[in-house]
Amino acid sequence: MPWLRIMAKRIPPEGLEYLRKLRKAYGSQGGKTAAKNMTAEERKARAKKASDAAAQKRAAARLARERSERAKKSPKHSGRWSCPGVVGPWANPFWRDRNGIFLI
Repeated sequence: MPWLRIMAKRIPPEGLEYLRKLRKAYGSQGGKTAAKNMTAEERKARAKKASDAAAQKRAAARLARERSERAKKSPKHSGRWSCPGVVGPWANPFWRDRNGIFLI
């Protein structure tokens, strides 16, 4: 496998030192470093965005949980009639006339 030979090469010490400098300069952009470099309004906007994302995730999880609970509780309908316990043409109101007399 030719890619294995390429991956096995070591980075020279000068390259490692350069990467360490980059990591030190740009690697810690989150958390306290990011907050230190922001204004109060920017920190507030960032916190609000994070809070909204967390609330949206919680709401989605809650709705999914409620849907699954509702699906477990609801009775399963079988057949073509709307009422699960009543079967036949007498269950359908369209088989009767205005006075309640069967049409068939």
